Amino acid sequence: MAKGLGGLALVGAWVVATVDLRPQVPIEPPRVKVAVRAPAPAPAPSSRPAPGGNLRVGFARRVLEPPNGVPLGGYAARLGAGATAVCDSAGVSAMVLVDGEHVAALVNLEVVLVPHQLRVAVADSLATRGLGVEPLWLVATHTHSGPGAFWPNWLGQGLGLGRFDDVWFAQLAGSITETLMAARAAAQPVRPFRAAGVGTDLTQPRSNHSARVPTEVHVLGFEVQGEVVGGLMVHSAHATILRDESRCISGDWPGAVARALAEAPGGVWLTLPGAQGDLRAAIPAGTAKDRRVATYASLVTDRVREIWASRAPALEEWAGVSVSGGWPRPDASTLLPPGLRRAGGNLLSLFSDQPLEVAILDVGGLRLIGIGAEPVREAGARLEAAAGHSGPVEVISLVNAYLSYVELADRLAAGTGEAKRCFYGGELLEDLEELVAVASEAMGTPAPLRSGFDD
Repeated sequence: MAKGLGGLALVGAWVVATVDLRPQVPIEPPRVKVAVRAPAPAPAPSSRPAPGGNLRVGFARRVLEPPNGVPLGGYAARLGAGATAVCDSAGVSAMVLVDGEHVAALVNLEVVLVPHQLRVAVADSLATRGLGVEPLWLVATHTHSGPGAFWPNWLGQGLGLGRFDDVWFAQLAGSITETLMAARAAAQPVRPFRAAGVGTDLTQPRSNHSARVPTEVHVLGFEVQGEVVGGLMVHSAHATILRDESRCISGDWPGAVARALAEAPGGVWLTLPGAQGDLRAAIPAGTAKDRRVATYASLVTDRVREIWASRAPALEEWAGVSVSGGWPRPDASTLLPPGLRRAGGNLLSLFSDQPLEVAILDVGGLRLIGIGAEPVREAGARLEAAAGHSGPVEVISLVNAYLSYVELADRLAAGTGEAKRCFYGGELLEDLEELVAVASEAMGTPAPLRSGFDD
């Protein structure tokens, strides 16, 4: 009996190592899933007007309350270790855009990533409350010290999320739902303002810690009677200041920046990650270890406040599109030596439970391209170019799913850059570019306000 089982095990191992068992699911033709366009009001005036804008926006924030000892999400090297303390509370912030019965939302979660299953659970929860939200973006800040245990995928759990906890998953979805409901209830006429600047010394390549990479910082805020009620900022730098030896729950620098911006200029702020796959926080040399998060957050906050001081009135309109491209096939070519790549690809197929989608949200004249992946900065630039948009545009990482890092094909072939962190081949970037182009074309097509699925 034992010999028979051993023989079967050997045969099974041979099959996994030599036969391509990945699902033979072709990439679907791009399909517009959701298209919503708010009627464009009169152009924004050239000076700050009296209260009472055409755009209705609401904000809310809640502190997440994971169970004691929840696995920390972010580093596989932790081996699923649980939190032993709270350095600073991780939270969820929401911005809701309202036009009549149509609602769009951006949710900022202080966690490492957002699995597609969580987005589905939140949408279902909102539906039971009678609130349909499209577009609905759940965006992770990518802190590697937030609570984990919310991805129902065993390989994802092993790669850094920790063992799945269905009770905590439901609680997390409920907290997001409640935050969105509160933001919807707080929606009011606002005046949008936008500004942009360069973070000259804020970011460095992950491969060269002595260099600096100038990155654009976008800021979009909303005022009521001259008082700021909230906003969003886009900055590209991994939230990995706290390393894998930490057992402390923390929002890392994005959480600290959100709290600081709540004090000035005020309101609820979302800290959205740009194309940061190969970028990290540039912390001044000599900074004490226990001051690294606070020091870097202070540098980012000061720059955002400087940029905000030069703000100008923005367009009082929003529109959104979501485009689906099916299910890509994983590729282990850059992760393993040649003899193990077939087995690695088969193993990764168990991890491949995330759809290939691109979402675009135009708000206040700023175009945001949301993808469920981590593009390096050059890949992000290609995606922004694919949008063909004449105005300001930013790729937002880690939206509604998690696929992989996104690297250039030549680097994947050479095994350089972030190739060792990529679960898909060079076609992933090409597929994303195509979806961005389709989504941008849909955004540019004059259409009435609508929501639904195109056949």
